[in-house]
Amino acid sequence: HNRADFGKEGGALIEAGIAEAKALKDKFLEIGIDTKTEPAAISELKRTYETAIYAGFTKLHKYSSLNEIDSALKPEELDAMIKQKQ
Repeated sequence: HNRADFGKEGGALIEAGIAEAKALKDKFLEIGIDTKTEPAAISELKRTYETAIYAGFTKLHKYSSLNEIDSALKPEELDAMIKQKQ
């Protein structure tokens, strides 16, 4: 989808994303993360908020520094930078 169509907040999750987010709740519990008591840091994008809510998190903290950015880098270049912790 074209990001411009959704505005600053971005698009909502689609059905597949909702199902995946709901499945995360069980995964978190399996590894000892109680989504009702543990805080979650999220970006300002709508889908990150929805993912956290469907995963069961109740203590959400939004940070603009977690928002996606547009980059002129190719995906493989960006991956290499992340792996090198740049």
